[in-house]
Amino acid sequence: MNYRGDMRRNITYVCMQTLEQGQAAHAHVFEIIKGLKKRGWKVDLIQSSPGHNTSTSSSKTISKLAVVKKIIDSIMQQAVYFPKNSPDIYYVRFHFLTIVILMRAKIMKIPIIFEINGPFEDVFIAWPLAKKFRKFLIYIMEYQLKQSTYIIAVTPQLAIWASSIAHHQRVSVIPNGANTDIFRRTIETNYSDKYAVFFGTLASWQGIDTIIAATRLPAWPDDTKMVIIGDGELSSKVSDAAKDSNRLVYLNRQKYETLPDLISGAILSISVQNNTGDRAKTGLSPLKVYESLACATPIIVSDFPGMADFVRELDCGIVIEPDNANALAEAVKIMAENPELTNQMGARGLHGVLASHSWDARASRTEEVIVDVLKNSSKILAGSI
Repeated sequence: MNYRGDMRRNITYVCMQTLEQGQAAHAHVFEIIKGLKKRGWKVDLIQSSPGHNTSTSSSKTISKLAVVKKIIDSIMQQAVYFPKNSPDIYYVRFHFLTIVILMRAKIMKIPIIFEINGPFEDVFIAWPLAKKFRKFLIYIMEYQLKQSTYIIAVTPQLAIWASSIAHHQRVSVIPNGANTDIFRRTIETNYSDKYAVFFGTLASWQGIDTIIAATRLPAWPDDTKMVIIGDGELSSKVSDAAKDSNRLVYLNRQKYETLPDLISGAILSISVQNNTGDRAKTGLSPLKVYESLACATPIIVSDFPGMADFVRELDCGIVIEPDNANALAEAVKIMAENPELTNQMGARGLHGVLASHSWDARASRTEEVIVDVLKNSSKILAGSI
């Protein structure tokens, strides 16, 4: 890409979600930052302080005090950067707490890009106590989108939704991706058993109950185990279910670098999210879909926009009805009993991800948006675009 010679290249990347290795947000943030740095950008990261992560904890264990402390810590984390930080552009992973950064951007006339990964309802799923302040928080989030210089969304449906709230068309779609240097087919794995795999946060919206129920049905193939990897609010439930079943194996959260071996050893991967909070209507783009296919492992997904469209387009897995344990068990059976079909699906998925769905490709597209915003920021901020 050709840049103007006088273009400065300083970005402040803001993420108020607690970043823990093995979770989707961690991969997304650090992969994009790595790609931008590779292209010569100076990137400073403002992130939420490590501590109690509400997105992976049971709502029963989150006290009001913990939530208040989290909010105060996040605001202070942003404010402490103000005296020493004046970037050319803010790149913000959307969160209701990023209103602080937005106000700073408006005062200093610095362009701000919001990357949005889900609808507002995600806040109330991750922060159940926030429902008491629903109207106020929605007002804050709508205000942020309306004041944005630009918006990046991970699905077309989410882009349309965000644009309708922001009342402008400065929106691009950049889906999730996979690190194809790390996530690749392992020639020899350490696992000899035949198994399907799920990896990610163990939350209700991930369809964990559907997976557990499917393993208990007659349709589930007897020679295929179900390996669940991750932690979160349903960890105890999964652990207990594994103790009572010879089909279910529970592994805790694994290091990012060790996942490819586990994924490559599986005959298939599973991503059967449900529509908790009506969040699926704006489309879903789970990292596990791209990471599984980067390992040439085909995938079973729920029939929601985004991931279902992607799987159908590449013919790299099976799409099933959401919340349907029997459909999941039947799909696993089809793939377990037809290794040639399964291998062909995995090969098509691998080819598709390598062609255009790596994190490096995502960083390249993100850079294009950033450059365009910087070149036109004065017009955008003046309201002429």
